[in-house]
Amino acid sequence: MKYIIILLLCGFPLSPLIFKNIDLWHSQGLWCQSLILFSFCYYFFKNKRNIPLGALVLWVGLITIFSSYKWLLIDKYSFNHFLPFFNFICAVVFYKCVISLSHKDLHDIFKYLSYAYLVTIIYCTLQSFGLGQFFKTIDSPYIKDADPIVGFLGNPTIIAGYLGMCAPLLLFLRKRLMFLSLILVVSLMFKISIPPPATGILAIMVTMGYVLFRFNKKVLYSLLTIAILCTLLIPKLIPKNFAYDNDRISHWKKYYEIGKDKFITGNGLGSVNIISNQIDKTIIPFRYLHNEFIHFNFEIGFIGLLIIAWGILDALMRKSDLVPKALFLGFLVNCLTLFPAHLWVMSTLGMFCYAAIYTKEKKCKLCQK
Repeated sequence: MKYIIILLLCGFPLSPLIFKNIDLWHSQGLWCQSLILFSFCYYFFKNKRNIPLGALVLWVGLITIFSSYKWLLIDKYSFNHFLPFFNFICAVVFYKCVISLSHKDLHDIFKYLSYAYLVTIIYCTLQSFGLGQFFKTIDSPYIKDADPIVGFLGNPTIIAGYLGMCAPLLLFLRKRLMFLSLILVVSLMFKISIPPPATGILAIMVTMGYVLFRFNKKVLYSLLTIAILCTLLIPKLIPKNFAYDNDRISHWKKYYEIGKDKFITGNGLGSVNIISNQIDKTIIPFRYLHNEFIHFNFEIGFIGLLIIAWGILDALMRKSDLVPKALFLGFLVNCLTLFPAHLWVMSTLGMFCYAAIYTKEKKCKLCQK
């Protein structure tokens, strides 16, 4: 750290030699940002606190600085690249806040989250009867239902993913209330008609499957056998349009063709949104790719995607943390067909659970199972 700061403070005269053909003060600014970035990442590398996250921050930061430099060459500021990076840094700062929490703090937070989740379930149940009153869909042109189930997230598919992701929070409730709430969640999944409802159903299967795997493998295997037999013998149990991709695959192909020239290094954070504003909405109507791994491959390249995969594996291979890890798995499932990393509610919860996995203190007994 000491030598990075020495280089930062003493190396300002070098900045115009590295960042050429731009204003002197801008070159000094980019020099300062680059060295501060290295200083910040040093925290994660020191004592191997979280090397994958440090590597991701460093890579994304360098890409953003390089994108800013390219825009400054034409005398413009790249707010479309900076704002997503600022949001990313906010998530990293939040991570540092969470890992400092005690086991009691984490237990209390998860307890309150379970109450909030229960309120969401009740509200979605009211919406299923057309009694929502407050929150309506924000994607009315794409949703045919007059009064769909959207919870407080404004979209049926997103609320389905959220409900499935958060199912392990029910473990903090009393048994009768837990089972009743779980039944309501499953019934809500089958009432959400907008495709693909598979997202929420798959999320709840993965999260609760992981919980059962940690608690009782025999029950898990029995339920899986029953589910497979029922699906094979009674195909009507599968919801209509269960696996319909809603044109996602065709849009992934289009963005692949657009971004394949920078497949390895990416086009910079925010580039998907920039391109979506330049393309005819009848051709590509989405601002997000509805698959976070493809989305980030486009923006931060294959190198960034490999670092993300490294971080995911590192988190999942760590011991303990039943509830946080189960919720984090649900977040990853949603990343396959939605854009939870670009939604404040789901991304903040996902980062909280990710950080909870890395806390040094042991958590509540329920979380440790």
